[in-house]
Amino acid sequence: MSAGSRHAAEDPESQLLFGQFGDELARALEDLSDDFREVLLRYHVDGASYEEIARDLEIPLGTVLSRLHRARQALRGQLTAYASARGIGRVAASAEPLAA
Repeated sequence: MSAGSRHAAEDPESQLLFGQFGDELARALEDLSDDFREVLLRYHVDGASYEEIARDLEIPLGTVLSRLHRARQALRGQLTAYASARGIGRVAASAEPLAA
């Protein structure tokens, strides 16, 4: 794991989001292709850099970036309705902007 690890166990925000999504997130991850899931988990859970992932999987850096982007899009698509129904990620229309 790299020094700048983004490991979920060390990140309170990730713990909170995972706790709210739980089984839904696990199902969404299972629905990803193996290639997408591997890159996504290596980056977000293991804390590997793009370069480390490319080297370890023996794929071009651009492929890592593409797979990560497409994996995130797929998860967003699967989890948006679930989150919206629970008020997660929704910004109140009456909220006033924060002062600078």
